[in-house]
Amino acid sequence: MSEMVISRHHGLTPWRASLAHSTIRLRQCLGILDGQGKLPMSSWYKTFMAGAGVEVGSHKPGKPEPYTGPPMDLANMRDNGVRSLAVFCLDCHHRATVNVDDYPGHLAVKSFEARMACKCGGRRVDVRPDWNSKVLVLPRT
Repeated sequence: MSEMVISRHHGLTPWRASLAHSTIRLRQCLGILDGQGKLPMSSWYKTFMAGAGVEVGSHKPGKPEPYTGPPMDLANMRDNGVRSLAVFCLDCHHRATVNVDDYPGHLAVKSFEARMACKCGGRRVDVRPDWNSKVLVLPRT
């Protein structure tokens, strides 16, 4: 009997394994544990949450839906106080900041990916607004 208890409790010393086994049996007899050895959900919590209209354990988080709107253009980026792009090389992990004040506002931010090349010669780049260079935008009156 003690060999079975030791193997079930992952190499505990015989007296600790016996104590752990006795504790589990006591909790099962008192109805504290369910048949699988897990603590049941507190009934007051289920009642409380049901009063709020929430079924406990019913929520399964899903994946967020991807953004499907129009891409950000330079005019929108400038309205948010950002005047430059952050360019990341996906081959060598080099990062550069490119000022785009001279470009027209209708150009999409992602359209600059095809125009960029890294010092390492790589053309696989990721272009995003450089939010770290954001300037304070005062409201217009």
